[in-house]
Amino acid sequence: MLSLLDGIPTFGLGKALTILNSAQLQIGGAKPGGASTIAAPVLVFTGPRFDMTETLIGLIMLLVLTVAFFFGQRILTGMLIGGNARPQKAALAGWSLFLMLVVLTATAIFSVIGTLWTLLPVFGSLLGLNLILVILFVTSFVSAKRSARML
Repeated sequence: MLSLLDGIPTFGLGKALTILNSAQLQIGGAKPGGASTIAAPVLVFTGPRFDMTETLIGLIMLLVLTVAFFFGQRILTGMLIGGNARPQKAALAGWSLFLMLVVLTATAIFSVIGTLWTLLPVFGSLLGLNLILVILFVTSFVSAKRSARML
């Protein structure tokens, strides 16, 4: 059955957008008296589906990786302080690394599980956030490497 809006782009929503036309919505027969009405198309959002088992596995993976990233943050901070960087700048570089890795991992896991890449506005904003966090980490790391403690 053809929709009234065939050929209109869905802007990257893919299967997340279902278009129902008046023929699909009509339940009863013709109106008494021979009058007919034309209903406007209805847009129904059927977003990404999350399977409970996959979501639980993704959350466990995220938790395990978060613990590993925390140890990585401590190692980076210790390495920078051992290289005579100021402790505040070394801590900022370590925490920005931790935050960047956690957000990047969460984006990757839930994009795969929930097919978030089909929702362009959500996925695009998450990629923008990840890009901002990468820039924050690089600038804080370079700043920590250039700072020197007075001994």
